[in-house]
Amino acid sequence: GAYAATRDAMRNVETVSMMFAPEYVTSLMVRDELIHLYLSNRGSETALERWKTEAKARMASTLYPADSLAGFFDAVVRNEHRLEDYAFLYRPR
Repeated sequence: GAYAATRDAMRNVETVSMMFAPEYVTSLMVRDELIHLYLSNRGSETALERWKTEAKARMASTLYPADSLAGFFDAVVRNEHRLEDYAFLYRPR
């Protein structure tokens, strides 16, 4: 779809990728992968804690500051019904 094509262009099409810092693009990819992981593995408190642990480790290599993680976790869990509707956007490529 268009979202996947845009993400690919942000990485692979020079005229597009030059508009975005590589760190931003990498951070966006990690965020989308973590949302996909949440949607694929939710269902129990144990699964949620496992997801949070992995998310903390993976987000540490992104532009997202450590103090934003609680907000990220809350937003994903609180908006899970919306994220589920758009789950096709977060599939890894």
